[in-house]
Amino acid sequence: MAAIKFRNVVKSFDDGKVTVIPDLSLDIKDKEFVVLVGPSGCGKSTTLRMIAGLEEISGGELFIDDKKVNDVAPKDRDIAMVFQNYALYPHMNVYKNLAFALRLRKMPKKEIDEKVRWAASVLEIEPYLDRKPRALSGGQRQRVALGRAMVRNPKVFLLDEPLSNLDAKLRTEMRSQITMLHKRLQTTFVYVTHDQTEAMTMADRIVIMDKGVVRQFDTPQKLWSEPADMFVAGFIGSPGMNFIDCLIVRRGESLCAEFAGNRLRIPSAKVKMLEPYEGKNVVLGIRPEHISAYTGGINTRESCVITVKADIAEMTGGDVNVYFNLGESRCIARIGTEKKISAGDSVPLLFDGNSAHFFDKVTSKAIGI
Repeated sequence: MAAIKFRNVVKSFDDGKVTVIPDLSLDIKDKEFVVLVGPSGCGKSTTLRMIAGLEEISGGELFIDDKKVNDVAPKDRDIAMVFQNYALYPHMNVYKNLAFALRLRKMPKKEIDEKVRWAASVLEIEPYLDRKPRALSGGQRQRVALGRAMVRNPKVFLLDEPLSNLDAKLRTEMRSQITMLHKRLQTTFVYVTHDQTEAMTMADRIVIMDKGVVRQFDTPQKLWSEPADMFVAGFIGSPGMNFIDCLIVRRGESLCAEFAGNRLRIPSAKVKMLEPYEGKNVVLGIRPEHISAYTGGINTRESCVITVKADIAEMTGGDVNVYFNLGESRCIARIGTEKKISAGDSVPLLFDGNSAHFFDKVTSKAIGI
């Protein structure tokens, strides 16, 4: 068992003058792969370092494997940490780097050799055991850092932005390797990143943090389809969700959202939750993927067609990001490349009402969730 539990944990600096984690309660399950993600300064690395014991807890309780560890030294927590900068010993070859912690424990040489060669085999770094770190690529160094953690067979792996120093292609390769490693080791992984793509592709569940507060802790799919508030909705997705001020009004038998001279009929599944907002302003959220080029012949009963001027048409390969203004809102549509679009063109766009989200204008929380 290696479940991790935060109970009303507080972290302050400068004798309590600066609080970066005001009140954190969180349950990470045994063998779960959890990713902490958020903007710089949100508290994710501080949270990881509290698990490791590298930061003292100012208040509350932290449990690992049902044992309170507030005052337990890092070396006694049975965790292993992988850092952004690899932290390898430059004067030692790969074999000695992997074996170092085991030698400190005075483990028998035969057992050390078995563990080192097992880790090297799993991570496919056997050909490099005699090399010094300076003779390795970034990806190879990161695998050595992972192997050094693996040989200890810890209860918990902590990974602090381990891929941020790698190029885009290597990051993609290492993401899949770390995911496969988690499945093979069946150990609890807690991973910190600022890259939402890493979070969405690797995690069983994701903690989205903002200013030391957990905004939502859920599966990648739930975060995408049911964001708890505007912060989560805007953070998840690239490009992020569009936000448009609108007025909820009754037109005949239909409840509608009106914005910038346009009208979107509220889908029947969302009418009940929006009825209390009739006559009030709310925020309509719609992802760029749910705005498509209108070519005619589509039933627009729960959608609406809006003609906009494309300020920028940004080719991304299989798609084009079309930037445009809608009232006071700056919006993006991600559409296919079937129709050539250039800056300055008038473009008819179809807004999919069934994929729209609505948020309370005052609290920014999602309506109906």
